[in-house]
Amino acid sequence: MTTRLQIVWPAVAGALFSLAIGGTFFGFGVWQVWTTHAFLSNARDVPAVVLDSGENCDDEGDCSYWPTLAVDTGADEPKEMRTQFGSSMYGRSEGATITVHYNPNYTYVRMPGTEELWLLGFAAMFFGAIGLSICGVTIWTGLVK
Repeated sequence: MTTRLQIVWPAVAGALFSLAIGGTFFGFGVWQVWTTHAFLSNARDVPAVVLDSGENCDDEGDCSYWPTLAVDTGADEPKEMRTQFGSSMYGRSEGATITVHYNPNYTYVRMPGTEELWLLGFAAMFFGAIGLSICGVTIWTGLVK
């Protein structure tokens, strides 16, 4: 006697949802780790002068900064660049001299201390892997009865 297989549609929906969310998080994590590695592998520390702090504050007074910098790349003229990401920790007064990570292959610089982007990438990969695992378990155990 053969049994007929039936697809459990709520399980299909749950598996697809877990696949979409988990895959997105995992993909973002891989991209973040890859770009961080690519940038830092050829970066060097160079001095830069803050031209504009790029302050952006909300109604509660919490501010984030996306500074514009004059970066000393070793050429005759400093190169005007911005950071890749804004942060509440980038608040520097205009005219201040700071050290930044500079990679000549990129159009942005990174501030020292942004190595936590490794953590961001690995955390996204971890949580994405959980979503992908939920998808796999759903398919393995309950998709077809």
